[in-house]
Amino acid sequence: KVWQIHLELTAAEYQAMQPASAGFPGFPGGPMPPKVEPKPGEPKRETHRSAFNTEFPWAVAALTADGKTVKKVGLRYKGNSTYLSTARNLKRSFKIDLDRHDEAARFHGLKSLNLHCGVMDAPKVREALAYSIYRAAGVPAPRTAFAEVTLTVPGKYDKEFVGVYT
Repeated sequence: KVWQIHLELTAAEYQAMQPASAGFPGFPGGPMPPKVEPKPGEPKRETHRSAFNTEFPWAVAALTADGKTVKKVGLRYKGNSTYLSTARNLKRSFKIDLDRHDEAARFHGLKSLNLHCGVMDAPKVREALAYSIYRAAGVPAPRTAFAEVTLTVPGKYDKEFVGVYT
């Protein structure tokens, strides 16, 4: 099964989730870039700092999948070299925190989803295949599935096909 996932967020939230810096000066052991402070009147955003010291701000988005919509989920980019490899593309890896704004929100019992863009996996099946082999061998491994992801940002994208994700 290939899941159909639609993400929708306002233009302001889409802009706010763009990383402040995405460069190699933040390599492990390198100098830490300064924390990005919100502009006057903007709320302070939680961020995730990657191993390459890129700060990924959390945004508020709506997630529609399997005929159900969760109106407020946490959404941010994820990855280190994966993000750097896709920084100029629309298709980037995402982390979705379903219960960030509603503790009861779930997708088939899951509190979070990781959407991997597969930029370093040309056939787009290596990750799912490897995890399947690990599980068959009795080694704990994440569950995997495939998803076609679309994105809506009013004035920028309207149900734009982003790509197939693992």
